[in-house]
Amino acid sequence: MGGAIFIRNNFKIPVINSAQPRVYQFFVAWHEIFHLLYDNSIVEGQHNIKAEKMELNERKTDYFAARMLLGDVYRYYYSLESDEFINKIARCMDVFKAPYKAVLIQLYEDAVDVFNDIGLKRLIIENFDKKPENLVELFENLELDNDLVKPSNIISFGGLDKKIELLSKKEPDVDYHKDNLKFLNKLKDLMKRELNNGNNSGKEID
Repeated sequence: MGGAIFIRNNFKIPVINSAQPRVYQFFVAWHEIFHLLYDNSIVEGQHNIKAEKMELNERKTDYFAARMLLGDVYRYYYSLESDEFINKIARCMDVFKAPYKAVLIQLYEDAVDVFNDIGLKRLIIENFDKKPENLVELFENLELDNDLVKPSNIISFGGLDKKIELLSKKEPDVDYHKDNLKFLNKLKDLMKRELNNGNNSGKEID
């Protein structure tokens, strides 16, 4: 699971799975921003997001995330010295902090819609489902920062629990502070279980 959006009392709470490589965390963050701002279909329950489940025929959310992360990736790709295609894509991932398929999708969009680059289009189609099995090793070989393709395994709610506890002390007669804290702790436990066993529950967002 790349991330999730939990609904409670009409509030949308975005969560990012830090057990995945950071490069996917950045992508999921923009993915969730799209759903928070523009998706009115999310009204209840838990909605899971799979970062790696991207298709070449771009979905709106993936397209939004890719555009936010990837600036002029096409020109950067061609600015790289002669190298293997996969190595160039890894360097694009490093510079733009974007996942493998997100880079390919944006390059494909530019190659087809803007530059009519048939050669690059063919390379992308041939390699779309051939992501290197060991990105950490590839980044090391290319002398890139491999932390980008490693999980961070951090569960953070930005100190929200401390803020709720402080409000609860200031307003002891207000019951919903305790309810909010209880819900937050349950959410933490749920995310810990997701990190530990990788189980996916709830509705998946397309």
